[in-house]
Amino acid sequence: RPDSGEYLASSRLDGIERTFAYRLVPAYPAYVFVGLATKDYMGEWQKDRGATVVLILLLLSTSLLSSWLIYRAWKRQALAVESLRAREGYQKSLLNNFPFSVWLKDKNGRYLAANKAFSEAVGLPSDSAVIGLTDYDMESFSAAETSRAEDSMVMAEGNPVSVEKIVETGGQPCWIELYKSPITVNQQVVGTVGFSRNIDARKNLEERIKQLAFYDPLTSLANRRLLQDRLNLAITACRRSKQFGLLMFIDLDNFKPINDTYGHDLGDLLLIEVARRLKSTVRETDTVSRFGGDEFVIMISDLGQEAAPWIENAEGMAKKILSILSAPYILGPNRNDSLQPESIVTCSCQASIGIAFFSAQTSSENEVLRKADEAMYRAKQRGGGSFDLSEITP
Repeated sequence: RPDSGEYLASSRLDGIERTFAYRLVPAYPAYVFVGLATKDYMGEWQKDRGATVVLILLLLSTSLLSSWLIYRAWKRQALAVESLRAREGYQKSLLNNFPFSVWLKDKNGRYLAANKAFSEAVGLPSDSAVIGLTDYDMESFSAAETSRAEDSMVMAEGNPVSVEKIVETGGQPCWIELYKSPITVNQQVVGTVGFSRNIDARKNLEERIKQLAFYDPLTSLANRRLLQDRLNLAITACRRSKQFGLLMFIDLDNFKPINDTYGHDLGDLLLIEVARRLKSTVRETDTVSRFGGDEFVIMISDLGQEAAPWIENAEGMAKKILSILSAPYILGPNRNDSLQPESIVTCSCQASIGIAFFSAQTSSENEVLRKADEAMYRAKQRGGGSFDLSEITP
């Protein structure tokens, strides 16, 4: 056994764990033992160890909780960013699939956003290429000035505007519908948003409907409805201005025999040529109408406040029209492909004309039409190829 040492053991007497130290007594065959219970010298350390463990566990728990909260916030932010990007992608896809141009400008007229249709309309490769540009970078100076003036008006008045106008696209004029509206943030106007679309097809359809409603499909002259509307307006204008106007009712004397002999195709060509000759005798502001069948009407307004000087003029005009209409008609395949080259026909057709004046005293358009019609029949009863004047209402 060594002269000194230490060891840990439980006492056989009380079972308490102790740390023992021993040393050999010099000059004597004996050892001195000293024991100290573990709980006596380790108690404070064990207490400190427990507090330390609790503190460490608390710090670890706090750190884990903080990490989890940070991760959850980051995840939420990432999801929000992803959702925002997806929403922006959906919105961009939606705008790019619009069949018309859409754009966003700041208050200085600089483009902040635009869709694919707009970039294609202005000849740029993509919608992103538009951002930062102005109308002066993409249009003529005059067109850019007009657009800038429209934007300024919209922002100044604070109200949206919608107009239809003709613009030049690709060197060709076309109809567009244009809408512009101010953008307001915190009650402050910060720019404009707008869209435009080509409405050529709609305008062509409207014009076609107008043609069908107010114009004769064969001769393109005003039809009876449009004539009556214009005559009614002219009579109303006479009541204000005290001026006179005149109406010529023209009936082709021998149209039916020509139509029956040569067929409806030649008859239609004859009516078309009569319409052309009649239009050549009047001003652009006067109205030439196909009243129905082989009947035509010419209306001339604003003749002055005295009808007498125009009686002689009206007679001269009627003689000129009779002369023009009685000239030979050469009708053939140059006007209608259904006719054979050898089917060229030369014919003559004279007319009877009835003339009536209208003024502030005229009660209605039906009255002046009736008087002109009666005068025309008087001319026809004399053998045709002549004219007759209705009595003038003072």
